[in-house]
Amino acid sequence: MTTDPRGLTSASNGDLAFGGIRGYQSSYLVDGADNNNGFFAQARGRYRAPYQFSNEVVQEFRVSSNTYGAELGRAGGAVVNVVTKSGSNQWHGTGFYFLRDSALGATPEFVGFKPSDQQHQFGGTLGGPIRRNKAFFFAGYDQHIFRVPTVVEFSDGNTVVVPKKGSGPVDPGDYEDSDKDLVFAAAANLSTMGGTFRSNLLGDAAFIKLDYSLSPRNYLSSRVSTSRYYGLNNVFFDPASPITNYAMSANGEESVKTETASLSLLSALTTKFTSHLRVQFSRDLQQSFPNSTSVRTSIYSIISAFGQSSILPRETQEHRLHLAETFSCTSGRQDWKFGGDVMMTWDYNFFASLFGGEYIYDNISVDPWTFEPEHGSMQITPLRAWAHNVPRYYVQSFGNPVSHPDSNDYSVFAQDTLRVTRRLALSVGVR
Repeated sequence: MTTDPRGLTSASNGDLAFGGIRGYQSSYLVDGADNNNGFFAQARGRYRAPYQFSNEVVQEFRVSSNTYGAELGRAGGAVVNVVTKSGSNQWHGTGFYFLRDSALGATPEFVGFKPSDQQHQFGGTLGGPIRRNKAFFFAGYDQHIFRVPTVVEFSDGNTVVVPKKGSGPVDPGDYEDSDKDLVFAAAANLSTMGGTFRSNLLGDAAFIKLDYSLSPRNYLSSRVSTSRYYGLNNVFFDPASPITNYAMSANGEESVKTETASLSLLSALTTKFTSHLRVQFSRDLQQSFPNSTSVRTSIYSIISAFGQSSILPRETQEHRLHLAETFSCTSGRQDWKFGGDVMMTWDYNFFASLFGGEYIYDNISVDPWTFEPEHGSMQITPLRAWAHNVPRYYVQSFGNPVSHPDSNDYSVFAQDTLRVTRRLALSVGVR
């Protein structure tokens, strides 16, 4: 298992790759039911939500990275199945509080100073009987508060912009005496965007599970889980490093909500024949807003961008219904499984990428008297071009930003596991 090459920072997807296969080929299950976002091909909540479940409500998990049975499917990489805790005849509870403070940690690499960083996480669980030997419950709650620093640096590693005087005709620099005041005023304006800023992430995850023994042969389990995350300047931040070359105006605020309701019925139809029915409905709602609506601006060799983000605002809403039935039969050395499932997904996607436009400032040739673009004339630096308002490019996207990529998946499977010896088993299946 490795971090997906596209997921080295939070500006990408943060997936986990198994067996050299990209992370979006993995599948995530909770108590055997689907826990994926179909539109982004990632776990529900994506990397935008740090987690959906507290560690305290997880009983165990299993990662099947290859040779998994036909029952699982829907993955080219790994299948991760998480089993949640249940109540019992005994009362049990836990409580926890975790604190991460920069005062107790090392100075981040390449920063040169220790910015303030505090992360709080607290919560607890409680489980026990509703009716002894018949009905049980288990509940958990997890709250976290992240206050993470973001250090905006310019391309040279400084938090201020200092215009550079030329050393001759080959290197004319950022200014001449005639426009020195103009360029230095522009640099001072850019310097206000550098420094240390705050990214906040507030969230919680709640969980409740009810188990009921209908009869000695029928066991019913129901689960409801929710998560809520909201943050300021949290659309783009890297938990591995506080440094960025993007101004805070190019960041945004984001809200992520997930909800899942699941019902499972396990029935022993005979002593050798069992049925496992699962029904689940889930929602994954994500919405992001830009910090600024001004035109996005990039100045090469100075700052990656300021102004409205190229991918904000955006919104995705996914509703998913999952129905699955698995029959199991044990006969001597053979274990048979067969069944099928239905996955119905409704998606709403709003993605107005670069609808606000972008000015790109780079080295450009201009008339030395009017500073109008002119091929083959005096070349000026990106900083000087921005001071004189001479962009090299302007780009903007148009069209309908709304799509509805709904999908329905249907599958059936059958598999046979033959125990050849005590140490060798052969599994054959089709899906």
